Amino acid sequence: MVGLPAGAALSLYVAPQAQVKATLSAVADERMQTAAGMYEVRRHVLDLDNAGTPMVLLLWAEKATGRMIRYSITAAGVDVVREDLTSVFTREVKVFRENDQTTLIPAFGFNIGATVSRPAGRTAPGKKDKNVERLPAIVLVGGSGNIDRDTIAYGVPVMGQLAGHLADAGYLVVRYDKRGIGQSGGRAESATLSDYADDVVSVVKWLREQKDVDGKRVYVVGHSEGGAVALMAATRSGDVKAVVTIAAPGVKGSELVLEQQRRALDTLKISEEEKQRRVELQKQIMNAVLTGQGWEGVDEKVRKQADSAWFRSFLQWDPAPVMKKVEQPLLIMHGELDKQVPIQSAELLNGLAMQRDKNVAALVLVPGINHLLVPATTGEVAEYASLTDPKVSPEVARQIAEWLGKLPRK
Repeated sequence: MVGLPAGAALSLYVAPQAQVKATLSAVADERMQTAAGMYEVRRHVLDLDNAGTPMVLLLWAEKATGRMIRYSITAAGVDVVREDLTSVFTREVKVFRENDQTTLIPAFGFNIGATVSRPAGRTAPGKKDKNVERLPAIVLVGGSGNIDRDTIAYGVPVMGQLAGHLADAGYLVVRYDKRGIGQSGGRAESATLSDYADDVVSVVKWLREQKDVDGKRVYVVGHSEGGAVALMAATRSGDVKAVVTIAAPGVKGSELVLEQQRRALDTLKISEEEKQRRVELQKQIMNAVLTGQGWEGVDEKVRKQADSAWFRSFLQWDPAPVMKKVEQPLLIMHGELDKQVPIQSAELLNGLAMQRDKNVAALVLVPGINHLLVPATTGEVAEYASLTDPKVSPEVARQIAEWLGKLPRK
């Protein structure tokens, strides 16, 4: 079946009904990485009529051999995976370039799973290679949540696509799984913004040791919450030569949470009294997270979700004291249509950056893109799911590369 095109008809045997007709409605090539290596995989979507009940069967097989590796029938609650692919090390590779390198980077007591993207035609140098051309390098830092190196949001691999654009612009780019996620070790449940900043420093340190990296041109680019993490990392390592924030919060974390909640409530058809009740509940939860007191009346499930080290650290995030310690050149980028982290955040960050003694900073507002860095119409969160063929705008990488390219080498 591996060689069949979309639209092909075939017969399947489903016990005890015997033969049923199926249509191969979609075929897609994918990659899957395991501890043993990388598999070229083909995913098949089969529509079938099982005794009068429409069902969808998803089937994955090795592209080269046709060996089945997984099948899934969501409606029946069936998901069967070949044993050698059940390891936590296994991951679906959503975005890849032909010369991408996967690696493990040493951190504080664990390894970070990462992908290195290079310009087309460039591969990792060997141990005996000499006179290797050194490239400027970028560490990409993703946003909030349990995200892997590609930072997939609403089907958009934000960091994966941005890495490709930056590699095309001539940079060596590293993106990585957050600690405790994907192929990275560490404990996600106890991680804070400060811990994530330590991980950035570890990746920067590793980068500087690579033969084809120019240690005087190692930069950090953080998206959304990752922008806050990037700024924190810059205060801890002089090896970070410049910072780019994209759609980063320019207000205290607690303020941004309330602002986002109010915007979401404005889209609901509920009374003003109900809106205010929900706002007050959110304030109670945030105060309880910060102080450890005042959980009375809060649903236990809500408490378990909110009472985390990460959320506490995010609520405590304040860009003002951090920015004072950032000595590196700083580019502040924001999508003009971003409604998830409003554009005012960029303006506030820029104001703080210009107050520094070393105030090499620039503000760039990219027209027509939303928080996911994707061209949009309104930029509202509610629009994300309806965007057709959403892809990260190459303009983001172009602006970053242009600004970094003008920085003096030190």
